[in-house]
Amino acid sequence: MDMPIKWATPKEGQSGGMNVMVLTKGSENRDLALEFMDFWLSTDIQTALAENLVDSPANKDVVVSDEVADNLTYGAETVKNLHLIPSEVALDNRENWLSQWNNKVGQ
Repeated sequence: MDMPIKWATPKEGQSGGMNVMVLTKGSENRDLALEFMDFWLSTDIQTALAENLVDSPANKDVVVSDEVADNLTYGAETVKNLHLIPSEVALDNRENWLSQWNNKVGQ
């Protein structure tokens, strides 16, 4: 990892969100979807994603170097200090936040 960046955590703490996978009710490809979820959450894939700084691991068995960990949401202490946005707050503000994002980012 030869990048001139480093993770910064504000003194007030950091917000967090969750990436999720869901299986839709009545899916015609249920078995394939479950197979993909197992693949994506496997230790090997989660480790590769973490080591390449694609995403923080969701698999508790993933172990990364201190250098990688310093650039991810990783470890019990970090997770304990996250301030997650409650679902009801996200849902109540979703349309307004999307509108602001689209106006400022120009999608």
